[in-house]
Amino acid sequence: MSIVVATLNEAEYIEGCMLSLLSQQNVPGVYEVLVFDGGSDDRTVAILQDIAKRDYRVRLLTNPNRVQVHAFNLGLKEARGQYIAVVGAHAEYDCDYLSTCLHLLNTTGATNVGGVQNPVGKGLVGQAIAWAMSSLLGVGGEAVFYAKREEFIDNVFGFFCRKGALEALGGFDERYLSGEDFELNYRIRQAGGRVLVSPRIRLKYFIRSSLRALARQLFRNGYGKAKFMRIVPDPSENGNPCRRCSLLVHLFLLPGY
Repeated sequence: MSIVVATLNEAEYIEGCMLSLLSQQNVPGVYEVLVFDGGSDDRTVAILQDIAKRDYRVRLLTNPNRVQVHAFNLGLKEARGQYIAVVGAHAEYDCDYLSTCLHLLNTTGATNVGGVQNPVGKGLVGQAIAWAMSSLLGVGGEAVFYAKREEFIDNVFGFFCRKGALEALGGFDERYLSGEDFELNYRIRQAGGRVLVSPRIRLKYFIRSSLRALARQLFRNGYGKAKFMRIVPDPSENGNPCRRCSLLVHLFLLPGY
C-alpha cells in the first residue's frame, strides 16, 4: 500500500499529519508514505527529513512543478503498492483510516472511497470558520459533510483506490491546478465506477486559520471546478437538475488538499 502526500509550506500541520499516517493499525503488510514537496521555504522539509530518518517507510521526494496535481501523478508512478491513498497534509487521520478504506473498497464494489470531513480550526477565527464549514448554511447538505451511512456520491475528500484503476484512467488531469479530484471522480463514474463516502472513515481536516487564506483557497477551488464545468457542460448524470445543483456546492465549499 502506498500513501501519497503533497506539501508546500505545511510546517504547522505536517508533523501531526505524518504521525497519524505512521500510526495506522491493522494494515496488511508494510506500507510506504511518499511525500512530494513543491519547494517549501519554511520548516516543512526539515521536519520531514527528521521523520524520514526515524521511519524507513517515509520517502521524501521533490515536486518540481510545485502544484499538488503533479505530485499526485508523480506518486502514482513511484508507488510500489497495489493500493494507493492520496491524502492531504492539512489533516490528521484516525488509526483505522487505511484499514477501513481497504475493507470498504474490497466489500462494496466502490472504485474510490473517502470519509466525512470533520473541520477543525485553530484560534478564534479558525474555530469560527470551522463552525461555518460544519453548518448547513455554510456547506449545504452534501453527504461528504454529513453522511451517517455509506452511500455512493459524486466526490469525496481524498482518494483510496487500486493503483491499477488510477493508471487505467490515465491518472490526474494536470490541466487542473485545483479541482483535479472532482474531475477524476467524474471520470471514474463515467467509466462505470462508483465513489463511496463512509462515516467510518474518520479524519480531522484543519480549516485555514484566516479569512484571507480561506478566500485564496475557495477562489482556487472555485476556479478549478468552474473550469471543469466549462469543459464538461453537463457533468450531472442524465441531466438531473438536482445533481447539477449539488455540484454548485462543490464549486466553492469542498476544501482541497
